[in-house]
Order: sequence, then C-alpha cells, then structure tokens
Amino acid sequence: GFGMYPTALELSVEATYPIDESIGTALIFLSGQLQGGILIFVSEMLEQELEGEALLGEVCSSFTTANMSDLTTTITAITTITTTLPTTHPPTSTSDAADHTQFLIVLAVYLVVLCFVFVAFFKTEFKRSKANMENENINEKHDSHDNHDNQGFEIDTTIM
Repeated sequence: GFGMYPTALELSVEATYPIDESIGTALIFLSGQLQGGILIFVSEMLEQELEGEALLGEVCSSFTTANMSDLTTTITAITTITTTLPTTHPPTSTSDAADHTQFLIVLAVYLVVLCFVFVAFFKTEFKRSKANMENENINEKHDSHDNHDNQGFEIDTTIM
C-alpha cells in the first residue's frame, strides 16, 4: 500500500545509485502499470457468474437497487417493449455482479511468491549510503587537516 511506497522509492535509489533517481522511480511506475494491466485481464478471465444465495444478495443490477414502484414500472416497460418489438429473444439480465473468489486466491498466491522472491533474492549494497559515508569521511579528514600548519602544529583559529 501507500506505506510501502516511500520505502520502495528509497530502496530503488539505493540499488541504482549512480543512475538518476527518476529512472528507478519510472521503472517502479512502469512495473506497477504492467502488473495492473495483466492482473485486470486475469481477473476478467477468472470471474464467474453468481449462483445460489450469492445471486440473491447481489446489489449490482438495476433491478435489485430499484424500489418497488420503479421495479413495477420497469417490468411494465419491458413487457410493453417485448410485446411491441418483433423479436424472439426475451430480455436478458442486467446483473453485472460476478464471483471473484478464484482471482483473489490467484492474487494472494502471486503476492506471496513475489514477496518471497524479493526477500530471498534481492540483495543491495546500499551504494548511495556508502557514497554519502565516504564523502563525510573525506570532508572530516579535510577539515581536520585545515587546522594544522605545514609542520603538524595545530593552528588556533579563535585568534584569527
């Protein structure tokens, strides 16, 4: 979720250090978009029609969300339309509800495998942190050398 987003961005910067930070961020966004598109496609492939009690409890169709007077008016309108039109097909259900249980199971397995692969195989050297530490050490050594004259005696900087 959103709590992992800053951590993932920071980790991408650490892993890709000399490269610009925006490239790692762009790759994270690209990966998210590709995975999202694939998961939406898989979701549509795995959805099933509602059956039994689940069908009675669904509230997605226009018939179940309407009040009784609207339902009576709708049924009357459909009956009128079907009797006046020269068609042999009865009106179909307008339910958009679907059972996504199989997709949720696939998604849970996918996320567990993804986390396992990440924890087991992703090892980074924290290159940016190491570079920052080296720069701090160089700056400290440089600052300590500035307070000595050429003979190694410390210069009193409070007088100057």
